[in-house]
Order: sequence, then C-alpha cells, then structure tokens
Amino acid sequence: MERVLSHSAGLPDYVNDEAVNNLCHRYAILDEFIKTISTGSPPFAMGREYRYSNSGYLYLGKIIEVVSGKSYHDYLRDSFFIPLNMNNTFVIEKGVTAGNVTAYTRRESAPDTYLEPALEQKWLVDRSWISAAGAIASTLTDISRWQIALHSGKVISNHNYHLMTTQTKLNNGEFIHYGLGLNVYPISNKLTYKHDGMVPGFFHGWCIFMMMI
Repeated sequence: MERVLSHSAGLPDYVNDEAVNNLCHRYAILDEFIKTISTGSPPFAMGREYRYSNSGYLYLGKIIEVVSGKSYHDYLRDSFFIPLNMNNTFVIEKGVTAGNVTAYTRRESAPDTYLEPALEQKWLVDRSWISAAGAIASTLTDISRWQIALHSGKVISNHNYHLMTTQTKLNNGEFIHYGLGLNVYPISNKLTYKHDGMVPGFFHGWCIFMMMI
C-alpha cells in the first residue's frame, strides 16, 4: 500500500497506454477499467524508483469500494464531503465534463489557441476512466475546507499525516521528493507540501495545496 501511495510500486501508468486511449471515450465501470489497465508488465521492481502512476489510484479506489461496501463516490461523499460541509464537491462518475463547466485545452501546435476537448478524439475522455485518479469537481471554498481539515487532523490521524508529508525511502536508501500522497519539497528553506493534477480540459494549480512550515 505504501509503495502504491508513494508511486514506487512499479505500476505502469494507464494514461500512457495506447489501448486505453482507444477506449476511454466511452463509459466503463471500475472493474472493467481495472481489467483493461492490468495487462501491462511492471516497468521496474517495487521500491527501486519513483515514477508517478495514475493506475495506482484506481487500484486504491477499488480497495476503498471493497472495504467500505460503497461506491467510491458514495464513500467520499458520506465520509468527507458531507461532514466537512463541502457541499459543492463531488466525484464525476461519467461524461466528459463537469456539469455546466466547459472544459478547454491548448492546441499543442498553437499554445495560445484553446479547444474544447470533445472537438478532438484524443481529449474525449469519459470521467469513468479517471475515477479515483482525479475525477473530483470542487470549488476554491471547498478545497480550502479540505486543506484545513486535512492539516488539523479531521481527515486522517496525525501519524498518517506524518507519512503523507515525509519523503519516501527507496530500496537503495535514497529519499524521493514524495510522501504517501503529497510532493514534499523545500522552497526558500521551508518544507512545502503540494500536489497538482490534470485531466483533459481541467487543471488545478499546485499553490492551492501548498503549506509552508
């Protein structure tokens, strides 16, 4: 579990899988998704190196469903969003956009030109293929509530928060700039925790999750 959370488990990233890219425009249940992404070989042995993998989050999302007996969406809603009054936060379970919000992305050949993802097949990704790897829609207010709750011990224990914010050690003794779910970087001699994310048409900036101590 710790190796998956620190992206040192040797899992290939399904985002780079051509077979997945050819299927992700249509809705798929999580079990079907996991079956599709589980055919590749590990690119390296567990604990040997750090390599970010969205696939790991899909496996972890499935574990949540099995242990809780709820869908990933319902578990997050009941365990976090409702108790923390995050009334405008939810998991997008299907579709290619977040409700009435139109997604845009830059054209690679012309960075100043923006396109709606649905206009190009490569950006037409049903959110069922993102799931626990980032298919959450929220607002700045709700994200602020989440950040305060996480930092104050209302989401996880102090011990687990320490694991999130402590650099992970590889098999060779080298430390990487990643804990169990957060990037850990020094900026201006201050320890900083951050994470960014991107799905087709949407991007959240790292500064939202930055804390300096």
